[in-house]
Amino acid sequence: MGKTQERGRWAEDLAVRHLRGLGLKELHRNYLCRGGEIDIIMQEKATLVFIEVRYRRSGLYGGACETLGATKKARLLRAASHYLWSRRGLVDAPCRFDLVAVEGEPHAPKIEWIKAAFDARG
Repeated sequence: MGKTQERGRWAEDLAVRHLRGLGLKELHRNYLCRGGEIDIIMQEKATLVFIEVRYRRSGLYGGACETLGATKKARLLRAASHYLWSRRGLVDAPCRFDLVAVEGEPHAPKIEWIKAAFDARG
């Protein structure tokens, strides 16, 4: 595993711990299909939450929130559609797309959870 992958895994672990502490239940990690990948799938009460985790050590070239572009959103939508299709009949819940932005050095990260960061219209 490369350094970038290690940092990504660390940021995802941090996001999961943070969201669990806020009452969300983890369902899946790194859901992968031909159309894309979803970092984390969690449940908040009756809502299914698809979560993208973005990490930036420094905001010098833009913060973590600013790294979620249209192409990545389209891939997330395709992966979420695949997830729901593959579980048809098993999942009948409202859904949303959240973003967890992790910024800073590992010894003092700042976590920002943005609920409903985008929707199916982009």
